[in-house]
Amino acid sequence: MKPAQSDSRQLERENERLCREVERLQQELTERDKKLADAEKQIADLERKLALRQQNSTTTSKPPSSDGRAGEQRLRGSRRKKNQRKPGGQPGHRGHWRGLAPLSRVERVIEVFPPKCRHCESRLSRKMPTRGEARRHQVTELPPIEAHITEYQCPCVVCPECGKATQAELPREAQGQFGPQLTALIAYLTVVCRMPRRVVQELLGQVLGIPLSLGSIQNFVGRSQRSGRRALRGTGAATAS
Repeated sequence: MKPAQSDSRQLERENERLCREVERLQQELTERDKKLADAEKQIADLERKLALRQQNSTTTSKPPSSDGRAGEQRLRGSRRKKNQRKPGGQPGHRGHWRGLAPLSRVERVIEVFPPKCRHCESRLSRKMPTRGEARRHQVTELPPIEAHITEYQCPCVVCPECGKATQAELPREAQGQFGPQLTALIAYLTVVCRMPRRVVQELLGQVLGIPLSLGSIQNFVGRSQRSGRRALRGTGAATAS
């Protein structure tokens, strides 16, 4: 065998070995890329689950009742570091108090006289002289709230000419069973304050003494919403014109 042919075959074998090595390395690289992609996907899933577990009522708009046992529990109490100052007003701080209402707003004035002298315990009377201005103290309270009920009576009047009876029509402001102020209050509580219908029902019954069914409250809300839409359409038409 000639040396040139031997060298050629040796080069071919070496080339085949190198090709097989390159193919093996490419296959390993492909498997490593696949494992790396799977690992990155697992890391992303773990990070997402960890973020969900750390969400509670302190980091989201979720209510405290949804915290449960899972996830990071909300910290109780203040996160501020405790210091040596006592709670409440500090020395040198000017106090703030409720001012007195003018006498024109006062419904009733009660004079309170001491029954006896705190120095010698002698009896005192209202006819004795006083010194300086009296100490004023005001108590603000709600008056008893009761519903104002107006009854409209429409009798049948007999005509002296024809002898037939005619019954009067209800005034326009008396249409329906509830007045505009009560209707506006229910609309304000349910629409603006977003109070549940049952809470509004209990408030009207216990505070105002007005028993209402949930269906009546819903009818109030529906009429208010329809009136609001009509008002908006009227405003839009006036603006367009």
